[in-house]
Amino acid sequence: MLKMSFQQDITIITSSKEFRRMQDKTQLFYSRKSDHYRTRLTHTLEVCDIALQIAEKLRNEYASGNKESYLQCKNLDDKLITAIAYGHDIGHTPFGHIGERILSDILGGKDNLGGLIKTDKILKQCFKHNVNSFRILQKDEFKDAKKKKVSWQTLDGVLKHTKVYKEKTEYEHLDPNVRSDPYQIKKAYSKGVFGGGRKELRYLKTLLVKDTGKNFDYYQHNYALTIEGQIVALADEIAQRISDFDDAVRAGFWKPSKNDFSLDGKQIAFYTANRKLIDDLKDVSKSKNNVTEICEKLMQYLIDNVEFFPEKMDAQTFKGQEVYFGKCINFNRRGEETNTIFDKINKDYILKCKEIRKCDGISKHVIRQLFKAYYNDVSQLSDSCLKQLYSDLTKRALAMLKNPKVHTNTRKYSEDDITDKENHIVDIGNKMAFINSIKSACLDQDFKVIEEKLEKVNKSYAIIFSELTKDEDTVRSSSKTHKEMLEEIDFRKSWLPELHSIILRNIAFFIAGMTDSFARDEYQRLYSIKMPMNTY
Repeated sequence: MLKMSFQQDITIITSSKEFRRMQDKTQLFYSRKSDHYRTRLTHTLEVCDIALQIAEKLRNEYASGNKESYLQCKNLDDKLITAIAYGHDIGHTPFGHIGERILSDILGGKDNLGGLIKTDKILKQCFKHNVNSFRILQKDEFKDAKKKKVSWQTLDGVLKHTKVYKEKTEYEHLDPNVRSDPYQIKKAYSKGVFGGGRKELRYLKTLLVKDTGKNFDYYQHNYALTIEGQIVALADEIAQRISDFDDAVRAGFWKPSKNDFSLDGKQIAFYTANRKLIDDLKDVSKSKNNVTEICEKLMQYLIDNVEFFPEKMDAQTFKGQEVYFGKCINFNRRGEETNTIFDKINKDYILKCKEIRKCDGISKHVIRQLFKAYYNDVSQLSDSCLKQLYSDLTKRALAMLKNPKVHTNTRKYSEDDITDKENHIVDIGNKMAFINSIKSACLDQDFKVIEEKLEKVNKSYAIIFSELTKDEDTVRSSSKTHKEMLEEIDFRKSWLPELHSIILRNIAFFIAGMTDSFARDEYQRLYSIKMPMNTY
């Protein structure tokens, strides 16, 4: 195995503003509710600690001679584990997973914000925090002073700490040509929509197939290619089980029942071994001390029941390093039983409790209202977001102009029809005229007065918004001929939905980057509505 240093990855990630923002992003309960509840940052640190403990356990298993089959665990890299753990949730939304679901519903057209977004005029897509983390870690600012960027091993582990794609039914509402790429990952690298695409990741699938001879879809593959990445993914599960259980018991939202710890009619071994501690959680005077001890025992129990399955690793060589196509890090039977039970407690009781439902309802309202405000008035976005938005729009527009399909009809004209030919070229230029206004408004550095810049930005946005949402009746009435009308309608169906979706996507990225406090304060600023501290 090619030895690399991943310290630079750790430094790049921990030095970023996105990493610092996690200290004020919800894990289960809004952080202002109590200083003792987890935040996204404390969760990240717990994941790192658990992952390092798992790695140490696997190394010791091999060193002790008990399991010589653990040979691949001999040289597990703690720095790679740390880098993946630190970066895995860097793209998470404010207010926890509800923020992720709302943004995905808006981008996918399931939520049209009360009729504000014309969902028939957008390229429907989805949002997922691991894909957003993957995107963020490829941005130009994520490199050190020597221009070294985050390694592909770290990026792979971050992207694959949870599934990239959900079940196929989750994407049935998307257009057929989008279902295979609902997060616009593949298209991003060929078209530059995300920006900062990495060459080795842009062609990662091609490189893997060439180097390993393994024909597969990298994004459909659910597991990290390194053992370290698979360890972090499992550590993330363990951390969630422990933290959600701990926070919920401390908040008084769950009381134990022996039936909760039965699987297929039998009580699991973890409950049998800790029955008195768990049953005593019903006693308020004992619950806080007991839950601490239970969580410590639960963490150790789950770590002890993580195993390496060499028969499943399917090892290949990529860029001089062994990669593993199979899921070779997993729980054994006892660990899986315990993980299943605590996951069920979380889903059946904790996530359905009144307090969580209340928080989710308020969070949904705040995020939807923020999205409405930015969609109606793009100047409310930050300067950096505006620059990225218009850079993305400009790149796509220029790509359209270079596409031969836009000029197909022009090429059919004969030399005798030179006047019509020239007029047709002018028509195409007019269709794209709003792109020039976008470029001058947002990439022009000559503006000294911010009000002038914002005025021009808003004017440009009004032009593009008008073009993007124009209905067929308006196109029909403004067209000189039937042929021109058909060309215009075809042009709009082919190209404008993607431009429209670039706007939606950049708004989603901006909201996803917010802390809970910033989102809450921004809502108050935009709508002049005071939100009390005890709202969450």
